Amino acid sequence: MEEQIKPKHLFDTLKKTKNKPILAFILIFIIGFIILSFYKVINTSDSFKDSNENLDPPLQQKQTIDNKSYKDELEEKLSQILKEINGAGDVNVVITLENEEIIEPAFNVQDSSRITEEKDNEGGIRSITENQNNSQLVTVKKGGNEELVVLKKITPDVKGVLIVAEGACSSKVVEKLTKATATLLDLPVYKIQVFEK
Repeated sequence: MEEQIKPKHLFDTLKKTKNKPILAFILIFIIGFIILSFYKVINTSDSFKDSNENLDPPLQQKQTIDNKSYKDELEEKLSQILKEINGAGDVNVVITLENEEIIEPAFNVQDSSRITEEKDNEGGIRSITENQNNSQLVTVKKGGNEELVVLKKITPDVKGVLIVAEGACSSKVVEKLTKATATLLDLPVYKIQVFEK
């Protein structure tokens, strides 16, 4: 049966060796390997975070402002339309979004590959392949500010709508407000609540 090597036994054996430079080299190699492994794990998990941190602060703020303005604009438009319904009176609308707006920015991607073949004295052939990948966000200057070039924007889904209206004391007005909202936002009726102001 094969004997299993225990870490403590291995460490004791390394301690007893008389060649200290080799021991130091082995320990430095192991520590370096561990550090590189941790760096690789941390680097890959933060890659998306790093791409957002590399953006200029105005670009980060613009993305947040765009998301808020989408929600605010939707609430304002819906409120204006619902005020036009006969008997609704003054109307306030609050919309809850399912998720945030997803923005797919454009990247300038440069990939290069180089293959080198070497022959040694004994007739063997060694092939070396080098791949380099580089990607950067594409920005455009508009009025002195840099803006991202956006390939696609996915607007968030509406989770629910709360309507507060003066005319909501009438069940007919409540029904009209609910149906109008359901039609405009393509929402099921149970996600819409109407209350009297």
